[in-house]
Amino acid sequence: MGYQDNRKLRALHRRVQAVDPPMPSDDASDGEWDARADLQDLQAVLTGLASSQESRSASVAGRSEWRETVTAHLAKPSVVALLGDAADDARSLAAALGVLRTP
Repeated sequence: MGYQDNRKLRALHRRVQAVDPPMPSDDASDGEWDARADLQDLQAVLTGLASSQESRSASVAGRSEWRETVTAHLAKPSVVALLGDAADDARSLAAALGVLRTP
């Protein structure tokens, strides 16, 4: 991966990680809380993947598990809604890291 590619990945990663919607209210539905938790999980997985990409330490088994997690989270309209404008960045980052399963 070249220098420009690394810069692009870091920029995508920063934009996805910058998404921080307000916490749901105490009387919010379980779905709202689940969407927030799924967003945070997606951000954590993408951070782990980006780190492992730099160190080349991700195992094949780990990538398979991460692929399932990332694909599932990005398929949820509630997570995509929370990502807002960064949804395309999240998909691009996941695809660049080789963990977005496309239908």
